[in-house]
Amino acid sequence: MRKAEQAKEQVKKYAYLFNCPVCGSGMTMAATASLVCANRHNFDLAKSGYLNLLRRPVKTQYDRELLAARKTIAESGFFTPLLLVVSTLLRERISHQKQSPTVILDAGCGEGSHLAALVSCLREETKANLIGVGVDLAREGIQMAAKHNPDLIWCVADLAKLPLEDAQFDAVLNILSPANYREFLRVLNAEGVLIKVVPGTNYLTELRAVFFTDHEKKTYSNERVIRQFDKYFQVVARQRVCSRFFVEEEILKPLLKMTPLTWHVPPERMEEVVRMGLKEVTVEFEVLLGRKA
Repeated sequence: MRKAEQAKEQVKKYAYLFNCPVCGSGMTMAATASLVCANRHNFDLAKSGYLNLLRRPVKTQYDRELLAARKTIAESGFFTPLLLVVSTLLRERISHQKQSPTVILDAGCGEGSHLAALVSCLREETKANLIGVGVDLAREGIQMAAKHNPDLIWCVADLAKLPLEDAQFDAVLNILSPANYREFLRVLNAEGVLIKVVPGTNYLTELRAVFFTDHEKKTYSNERVIRQFDKYFQVVARQRVCSRFFVEEEILKPLLKMTPLTWHVPPERMEEVVRMGLKEVTVEFEVLLGRKA
């Protein structure tokens, strides 16, 4: 089956997960490969297999170059220790799942590497019927995700107003991405869980030391983010994941490009660091598992 046809079948089968971003009514897949609501608001499935459910275009700082760099880093194994922890938490969730399918939302999925890896691993390990839906504001990222993973559902949408029906999701992933907790509460079912990943205190501390002279920028605390999480969800698990990542020469440029830490660094300074080289970086995350309070 061609990728476009595979994507169409997925969206058609699970159109009940969506609601109209204009009027909020339910949606169905029309013969024209469009999602259509009762009030005839229409959203086409792109030829490359993704949905654009934004009411108007939005420009983000996550451009194609950054997203391609992030995909390269994801394929290098940089995130592997983190994904092992997240997959274990999801596997425990799936083992308690009484209904089928299990529906997972990756809110802020970027170019889709995390969701694709997790769903592939869990399908193989559990043989469960898993549906993965990735949502991001960056159209370039969703295009990349759909191109490489047509067996999942990908849509350009705003996390502040998810075009998704209430209580349809068993798990929401929010990995190194801004959150909208009210929306996450709305789309999760009664037994659903939120898995949020935030940088640890020492995440990429070597880059901070190289690029920043200001003491405040040299250090990082995630406690404010964690307190915000705690306002909306009951924290049932909190786990630190820390490893050292060996930076091969060809990986350094993508590593520097993929992180917002370098957004305001002058190009000449970036090139200087590439020439100097960097042997290792600290990869530290905090994984929060929350349930509805």
